[in-house]
Amino acid sequence: MNRITVLCSGGLDCVVATQMALQEYPDNELTLLHFDYGQVTAEKEHVLVSRLANYWNCSNRFYKLPNELFQGGPEERRHALPPYWVPARNLTLLSCAASWCETNDQEVLVIGTNVEEATAFPDNSKMFTKHFASTLRYALAPATPLYLYTPLAHERKTSIIQRGQELKAPLHLTWSCYTNDNWPCHVCPSCLCRENAFFACGLIDPLVVGEYRRYYGVCLGSGDVELADSWLKDRRKKKGFERPCGAN
Repeated sequence: MNRITVLCSGGLDCVVATQMALQEYPDNELTLLHFDYGQVTAEKEHVLVSRLANYWNCSNRFYKLPNELFQGGPEERRHALPPYWVPARNLTLLSCAASWCETNDQEVLVIGTNVEEATAFPDNSKMFTKHFASTLRYALAPATPLYLYTPLAHERKTSIIQRGQELKAPLHLTWSCYTNDNWPCHVCPSCLCRENAFFACGLIDPLVVGEYRRYYGVCLGSGDVELADSWLKDRRKKKGFERPCGAN
């Protein structure tokens, strides 16, 4: 039996990566590992990871890290960084996860890094995970057979969504928004990337379907992509923000 740990935030990428790992290692014992490092969405992530653990009938573990480790550098340097930059985030979280894996005799560590996220956050790049995997040889006990599984390393958001659809991953239990609200804000970079990718696939984000049903009591169908697109544009206008679907 393969003992698999997923560094899980409840996001789209890690959920699809998890579903791929379950296909790759059908005889498995799965654990979802979540870290609270002071992110705005920590409470939301906690709820989603718990729901995902119920969905996959697996265990989960939650740990809180000191918030002051992730506050960022001097103000004069922050303007040159991507929005929502967290210093050394993946390096720290993967290190903590690797330590947990050795302590608990885990064999596979899953992370949902991908090429699209890597354009803004280099610690999501294939080069970063390659070097981190090499570092593990020196950081863990010699007899620790930990494999860093990064199935989305060369994928963009559209292909990630398509793969999730094919594998019937629980995309309705994912969250990408930078806010901690009940529904996505539809204007943050993560929401735009996610919603535009769903539209590019000819699909409607299941979170948009749920929000639309809440407002109108009607469920959007697969043929209502243009209606959903129009509704989202209207929502963004009301928030003082408009961006065409498909824009990066």
